[in-house]
Amino acid sequence: MSIMITCKTCHTSKSETEFYTIKRPSGKIDLRPKCKTCYKQHTVKNRQDRHLDPAKKKEDNELNRLWYKKNNAYSASKNAKRRAAKLQQTPVWAELKQIRKLYEKAQELGLTIDHIVPIKGKLVSGLHCLANLQLLTLAENSAKGNRYES
Repeated sequence: MSIMITCKTCHTSKSETEFYTIKRPSGKIDLRPKCKTCYKQHTVKNRQDRHLDPAKKKEDNELNRLWYKKNNAYSASKNAKRRAAKLQQTPVWAELKQIRKLYEKAQELGLTIDHIVPIKGKLVSGLHCLANLQLLTLAENSAKGNRYES
């Protein structure tokens, strides 16, 4: 039997499984006040708004630069881990020149490269090869996240 909770945004009573959890600094685990549907809509809209507004984008870039400067060791270790995973998932037969050209094309068009099957997925991990790459807008890539839906 699940507990019914009212979403603070859509004001609909939903099962507790329809809410994301949040871990507090004290270690206590609570439910977010918005249901999963409202939370996703808010997050995607907020990301789109921030990337369309040049002032907000510049502010975000500055905040990110300061955060990375402050947390340099953490950033370096996280980036190294990502590079290592990418290398481990790159087969010897990968078309590296064509992959590089695809990255250049994405940069020219203002798009992002997405791994169709994520390199570090929860259930399945894909390869870093041309057949597993696709061009997406930043909003589409952010909405997809690290998921693979067959």
